[in-house]
Amino acid sequence: MDPLKLKALSSAHHIDPNYVLPRLEALRSVLARSNTTAVVANLRTNSLKRSRELWHASILAQGISQQSGDQVYVLDDEAEDHDVVLCQLHKNTAHYVPVQLKEVVPYSERKSQSAQEIIDAIRTKGRYAETCVAIKLTAPSHFNPFELDLNNLAISSLYIFGSTLSDQSKWAIWGDLFLTRYGIEFEVPRFRVG
Repeated sequence: MDPLKLKALSSAHHIDPNYVLPRLEALRSVLARSNTTAVVANLRTNSLKRSRELWHASILAQGISQQSGDQVYVLDDEAEDHDVVLCQLHKNTAHYVPVQLKEVVPYSERKSQSAQEIIDAIRTKGRYAETCVAIKLTAPSHFNPFELDLNNLAISSLYIFGSTLSDQSKWAIWGDLFLTRYGIEFEVPRFRVG
C-alpha cells in the first residue's frame, strides 16, 4: 500500500466492532418493532447503503478477529477498488487491508445470485489485485465452500460470511478461502441493559 495512504489510514477513525455492533443491533431491534418498513429496518435503502456497508464490515471484522485472535477495526475509507479498510493488530503491528464488500442479496430483492456468480464477475474485472473481497451471504445453509471455483481470481484474499440464525446472533465466516475452505461460527457482541 502507498506510504501516503498508510499515513492517512493510521490517523483515520478506527471503528471498534465490539462497540458498534451491540448498539446497531439495539437500534435495528427498535426499528423492527416500529411501524417502519422492513427495507428501512434492514438498512436497504440507497440513503442507508453506507450504514449497511459499515455494519457488514463490522461483522466481517468481528469474524476475522474471532478467527485470528487479533483485534480488527473498520476504517470508513472508500475508493474505486474498495468499500472499507480493515486494520488488523497483530503483535503490536497494524496491518491495513482494503476490502471490497459484496452480497448475495435476499431473493425478495432481485433474482437470486450465488457466491460463485459474484466470484465469476470479480474474475472478469481484474482490478482488485491488492484487495480482499468479502461476500456476505443471506442464506449460508445453501453454501458449500468446497464447491467454489477460485481459479484465475486476481484478488489478495477472499472471505465469505453470513448469519446462521434468523435473529442474527450467530454468524459463520470462511476464509481466507485461498488458504482454507473451513470456517468458524461466532457471535456478535449483544447489547446488555444494566
